[in-house]
Amino acid sequence: MESEEPLLLPENKEKTRDFATKWAGFGVELNRVNFIALPMIVVTVSQYLVRVSPMFMLGHLGELSLSSASIATSFANVTGFSVLFGMSSALETLCGQAYGAQQYQRVGTFTYGAILCLFVVCLPVSLLWIYTDKLLIFIGQDPSISLEAGKFAIWLIPTLFPYAILQSLVRYLQTQSLILPMLLSSLASLLFHLPLCWAFIFKLNLGNAGAALSIGISYWFNVILLVLYVKYSPTCKKTHASFSRDVFHTMGEFFRFAIPSAVMVCLEWWSFELVILLSGVLPNPQLETSVLSVCFTTTSLHYHIPYSFGAAASTLVSNELGAGKPQAARIALCAVLVLSIAEFVIASIAIVICRRILGYAFSDEKEVVFYVKEMVPFLCMSIIVDSLQAVLSGVARGSGWQHIGAYVNLGAYYLVGIPVALVLGFVFDLKGKGLWSGLVAGATVQSITLSLITGLTNWEDQAMKARERVFADKIPARGTIGGGGDEKYGPGSINGGGRQLGFGGDGNTGCGGGGTFGSGDDGGGGSFRFDGFDGGGTSGGGRLGPSGRGDGGGRPLGFGGGGTTGGGGRPLGFSGGGNTGGGGGEAFGLDGHGFGGGGTTVSGDGRTFGSGGRQLGFGGGVTTRSGGGQTFVPGGDGGGGWPCGFGGGGTTFGLDDGGGGRGGALVFVGGRV
Repeated sequence: MESEEPLLLPENKEKTRDFATKWAGFGVELNRVNFIALPMIVVTVSQYLVRVSPMFMLGHLGELSLSSASIATSFANVTGFSVLFGMSSALETLCGQAYGAQQYQRVGTFTYGAILCLFVVCLPVSLLWIYTDKLLIFIGQDPSISLEAGKFAIWLIPTLFPYAILQSLVRYLQTQSLILPMLLSSLASLLFHLPLCWAFIFKLNLGNAGAALSIGISYWFNVILLVLYVKYSPTCKKTHASFSRDVFHTMGEFFRFAIPSAVMVCLEWWSFELVILLSGVLPNPQLETSVLSVCFTTTSLHYHIPYSFGAAASTLVSNELGAGKPQAARIALCAVLVLSIAEFVIASIAIVICRRILGYAFSDEKEVVFYVKEMVPFLCMSIIVDSLQAVLSGVARGSGWQHIGAYVNLGAYYLVGIPVALVLGFVFDLKGKGLWSGLVAGATVQSITLSLITGLTNWEDQAMKARERVFADKIPARGTIGGGGDEKYGPGSINGGGRQLGFGGDGNTGCGGGGTFGSGDDGGGGSFRFDGFDGGGTSGGGRLGPSGRGDGGGRPLGFGGGGTTGGGGRPLGFSGGGNTGGGGGEAFGLDGHGFGGGGTTVSGDGRTFGSGGRQLGFGGGVTTRSGGGQTFVPGGDGGGGWPCGFGGGGTTFGLDDGGGGRGGALVFVGGRV
């Protein structure tokens, strides 16, 4: 009887195991996303209600109080809060990637720098708010409403500074996945704010001024709670940083991401405000403006859900890229998208079910309620594209693509969205439906563009860029002496990623092309040895001993060669790199063909100490000068001169020998390290 074939061949078993592992990882990422996103919904909604809830109370004081506070709040959102909110998003890149790379001190340092930068921005914004009334009158608003709005804006100025600190602390904790303390502090601040606002408005009769002051005090209360948590909680201890000069050094890096991040947020935010303003010039502007305001309020409340998923995406992607784990970043992105799709399906169904009663939540006017019901299909479309773009924008923030996001939003909303809104609303006379369709068109273009960018991204390259960014001030640039590194010191380059005290070999990374003081894939440099740096041959790893073997490596104080048969360097010797090469010099490395002879390049195939000779450059043979004449004084036609008169290309102590190089002097010229 023939033996039965196994149900699973070994290779199929391996594939099945890999598949199960990936799905297990996906399940873990789903849990991580929910752990961050669900509490973040409460955090963002609570902070939003602190600014919005006074409007419900001011409505009982009369139309002037409500309308002036509403206009002032809209003006403050456009010119101040949106700018600070957008700029603080730069910390999602900087702190998130630093935390993933385990550079915990930099998380605190970046946060200090962000607070200082945002305080600087608050100063011109405060000056602008002082003249709110004049600006509103200039653009044609009612003078009486403008004067009251100006007073509200002035009392709102003290809110800017705690808001700047609060947004920085939120990003500081978010990038560490510390969401629970933010949830508790936000809820406590909201519960503190509601009775405080009521007392200021009705008991102390402060009116609009009391409403504005209550917002600022509540934000300060939230800041104090978070500062106490950060200071005394052991979970934040590793990211504590002292206030030093390093804080000021981070400000330039922060602005580099903060400005495009603010542009990215503001361009989107302002487009909605612009559409509301455009509705005021439609026929029957009161109805059109009321209905679009209902739509705007509904989508704004819903947006906190996908924004929280975007925050989770930003945190997970930035952490994984900083840790050098591109595959994990890819899985995290997929997990967030799956949950986001499920969310917008549920939200859209809920809106459709409630379409007949949705308008009653905002108005008792039958005309408004009926118009809102007709807008429900447009609302559902807006919810779908908002959910996608919120997550993809979070990925952009976590990856450091804010400059790309700014260009995308500029094109999507101002080259597509607003023009489409104008054409549909005024040319085709679709009125409010046309204006809102323009916003949907802009958000659709934004989502499609960000999807293409994300789908075509090389995540391995993004992980390398993230680590280079994190370690930028800790190691030299890639391709220089001591540059590169592995997961501890940063990625290397083609010319050898050197380590601390290491000199790169031929490989992509490593001391001699390898990992952390390890062997390379291509450069072949072996592990770290006593005062020796292994060369860059195909298999040459250094051995500690009196003589070279095969592709021999470095000896004590020697630098191993990379030739095929080239012998190993002796004490204070530098071995050759030619095919039949100059078989490592004897004592002090002198042979008939000069240092590291062989007529080609030297010292680990020209990689150790840099191609063609760099610092201490014992460079190549008969055509180049001291390895290209980079560090030491050039010799004659035959090759590079060396300090103490070691002539290149067949010289011995500066004596011409065929190649005719002249002895060098103890003079350094025009070198590039």
